[in-house]
Amino acid sequence: MATERCDEGLPGRDGKQAVAREDIEPAFRSSGPCLRTDVLTGQQIVVAECRSQRPVTLTHSTAAPPADDDPFMEGRETLTPGETLALRAADSKPNEPGWLLRVVPNQYPAAESSVVIPSERRETSEVFSSRSVRGIHEVVVECPDYRSRLSDLTIGEVARILYAWQRRVRTLAAFPWVKAISVFRNEGMGAGASLPHCHPQILATDFIGNRIARLISRAQQSREETGRCIVGQWLSSELSCDQRVLRQGRHFATVCPFASRFPWQCRIVPLAVSRFDLLSAEQIRSLAAELHSATSAVQAVAGDVAHNVILTLPPTTTPEAFWWHLDLLPRPSRMAGFEFATGVDILAVSPETAVAQMREHLPAVPRLCDTDALCPDGFAWLADVTGG
Repeated sequence: MATERCDEGLPGRDGKQAVAREDIEPAFRSSGPCLRTDVLTGQQIVVAECRSQRPVTLTHSTAAPPADDDPFMEGRETLTPGETLALRAADSKPNEPGWLLRVVPNQYPAAESSVVIPSERRETSEVFSSRSVRGIHEVVVECPDYRSRLSDLTIGEVARILYAWQRRVRTLAAFPWVKAISVFRNEGMGAGASLPHCHPQILATDFIGNRIARLISRAQQSREETGRCIVGQWLSSELSCDQRVLRQGRHFATVCPFASRFPWQCRIVPLAVSRFDLLSAEQIRSLAAELHSATSAVQAVAGDVAHNVILTLPPTTTPEAFWWHLDLLPRPSRMAGFEFATGVDILAVSPETAVAQMREHLPAVPRLCDTDALCPDGFAWLADVTGG
């Protein structure tokens, strides 16, 4: 394939000949989502070109777009794949009106369960490694009507959302090939949302991402040196110093971390060793109250700022690796050059200042929802666990 058209091609190894660009045959073609690793930084990326086909109705405007094209509203169930879990009226049928919450497969998944055996596929050079990704990607439709903000939901609705997360985490973790489960919620265009209707996502994968791997490594080192989980050790230190504790309840503490990534970041952590998939109904209700309170406090201080909610879970095979925790990450500004160049975030509001600001808008005692909020009278949770 060598050619003398050096001015139009790529330089050859001898610096004299080149390969014409149009003659280059890619050594690797992705037929589906695949995992790639950058040789310089070790950064992992998932290539999922179908994600580019997602409908995007959000803009940088503060006004919410009209609900005319909202595929998640009640009565438009045919616009989504069939539900895997739903809280429905007892006399309603799957994939029809009559629901309070639905979980459905993502139409534009970052990973697919159809890959039977994730094969390792590499290019001719070991520098460019890539392998197929197996996963299950779901969307949690939080409410049947058109609402776009977590703060617009009741505490009872937030509790139902967390309960749906718990049920799906428990179900997905049972698949033997699933190694990690990510649960996240994007609110606002600045936080990565493409549609305004409240909809967290759950993504179970056959690989463990670098962030979780680093956390596992640090947690293992902490256990070897102190005999304690790194998350529990961090929380104990924060509670002792009491400079960044937003609130401490019966089951959870909400803290603005010492090294927060974003202004007004809040981390909700269990006060005792626990597993998210085994939380009691009372603990779910308490967690919902803490998340709702923190979100409302952030909104009171920072306005309708875009944010992410991230549930960090240990790998499915080693649930004791570290304590799970829930982060609320406001996104008042975009990442800029220094952050991308160094991997170091610049924080414009210290966590100490954030706590002082938010405490003024936080009730001293969290307000719990009713005990029947997880499943109101006349409703039932219906699950279809097939397709994994």
